[in-house]
Amino acid sequence: MSIGAGIDGLSGRGHGGFSSLVLDHLTGTVAKLENPSADGEPPATVTMTVDYKAPVRTPCIILFRSWPIEISGRKSWLKGVAEDEHGKPYATAKALFINLKTPYQPAKL
Repeated sequence: MSIGAGIDGLSGRGHGGFSSLVLDHLTGTVAKLENPSADGEPPATVTMTVDYKAPVRTPCIILFRSWPIEISGRKSWLKGVAEDEHGKPYATAKALFINLKTPYQPAKL
């Protein structure tokens, strides 16, 4: 992914929340593909831990990867990484997702 100053927290440094957002979305997508629910709905994030390893200097190219480490029933445990073009990690993540028992129903306001 090519990123620029639009995701900066400080000038020239990408905001860590951006990496977390992409890692959460990617690990959730992998969880859905590897452990699909009966109704086809995406799983919910139970927990995700992100360890920041190095600052993201912008502009740059980031490679985001994710893979399952365990699947048991409705639960999927995954790892993910955001890294530079040489494989040096910017951030790593461990996440647990769960397939919901019933389809998601938005709150009635």
